[in-house]
Amino acid sequence: MFIQKNFIYLKSKHNVSYRKIAFALNININAILRIKNGAEQNVTIKTIANLANFFDVTIDDLVYKDLSIENKLNYREIDNE
Repeated sequence: MFIQKNFIYLKSKHNVSYRKIAFALNININAILRIKNGAEQNVTIKTIANLANFFDVTIDDLVYKDLSIENKLNYREIDNE
């Protein structure tokens, strides 16, 4: 699963603070930091759904795809056109 890696990637891509994410999702910033650090092994489906919605990605993509690689592949495809 790629929740932690995608969370870090999407946070950086959207240039948003942990505090802003926590506020938008109405959860404690410590929970956000545990996700970032990989210390949160049992992220609730509600939190996953809220993160996906916040970053405008599907739940499946957030959980099962390495979005950093997907994004690089999309750029390569555009460059080759």
